[in-house]
Amino acid sequence: MAKIIFYEYNNKTYKLEYYPKDIKNINIRLVNDTFKISYPNNLDYNYLMRKFYKAVPSLVNKQKFLFSNYSSEKGVYILGNFEEFHDGNFIKVLNHDILFINENHFYKIIKPFFLEYITNRVRKIENIMTPGVIHDIDVKNVTSYFGKNFIRKKLLIFNSCMIHYREEIIDALIVHELAHDYVHGHNKKFYQKCIEYCPNYFKLDKMLMEHCL
Repeated sequence: MAKIIFYEYNNKTYKLEYYPKDIKNINIRLVNDTFKISYPNNLDYNYLMRKFYKAVPSLVNKQKFLFSNYSSEKGVYILGNFEEFHDGNFIKVLNHDILFINENHFYKIIKPFFLEYITNRVRKIENIMTPGVIHDIDVKNVTSYFGKNFIRKKLLIFNSCMIHYREEIIDALIVHELAHDYVHGHNKKFYQKCIEYCPNYFKLDKMLMEHCL
């Protein structure tokens, strides 16, 4: 049986459910407003809570990828601009009129349009940052990252939710991922590379993490 307590973070109360199991690693998930924590039997409680407190900001931030943050009953944010529904709830996305049923359907429909758009943005920035290196590009509806660079495969994957952000924020994300071609980790040299090709990188990154469209 799970142990249940309550935890407050950023003026919001969450429920914590603890599940001791015969496992080797700690698993922490945020489902709606409940943290579900699976952990090895006999694990030190203080150690578990240190791991939990460290994971909270990232897990809460990931949850902000919810479609409701970018839409309302009147329309949807597309590339930083609010597009209102028209002609029976159609929405204009990159010069295409689409009609969607729900969140998953929206991201499925817009994928080819957004993939074409972000591929064009990547190609322009590649010519400057990684001349002669062409990356494969894909778009996925994920909840754990904005972008990812699979360096050995020369593959860039971007979160479908980027369709909601203005172009300069999208470009900053592309610069971030291409910078990993030079520096794999996130250290001083990495961020120097980001600033080299995007002087206002930190401002745009802050906007991205705060979900400022």
